[in-house]
Amino acid sequence: MAAAFFPVLLSTVSAVKNVDKTYLKVAQNFEIKKFELLRKIIFTATFPYIANGLHIAVGTAWIFLVAGEMVGTPSGLGYLVVDARNSMRLDLVMAAILFIGVSGLLLDKVVGLIENWIYRIWGRA
Repeated sequence: MAAAFFPVLLSTVSAVKNVDKTYLKVAQNFEIKKFELLRKIIFTATFPYIANGLHIAVGTAWIFLVAGEMVGTPSGLGYLVVDARNSMRLDLVMAAILFIGVSGLLLDKVVGLIENWIYRIWGRA
């Protein structure tokens, strides 16, 4: 969980720090309330960076999940790779590695679809 949390946190903090000051000044001139400022300006300005952090987080979490299965569990894809390697079953090793790669790619595509869906809702697609 920590492997997925920190990329999102760090990209969000960096993005919030770098929100264009012009947006904040315009919001101040229109006397926008803090919740509206957060929802309409800060979140929409930082969303591309948050989405980038989510892409990184999904990849990192997937890597750590498989690596954890290799080390500490008697089941899962990571265990399958290690067990097949120990049994000299190269076909199973390659099939598991291919499945891990395709699954990671599909997870990243799902995050991309959600990102595009949010952009369409906001009218930015």
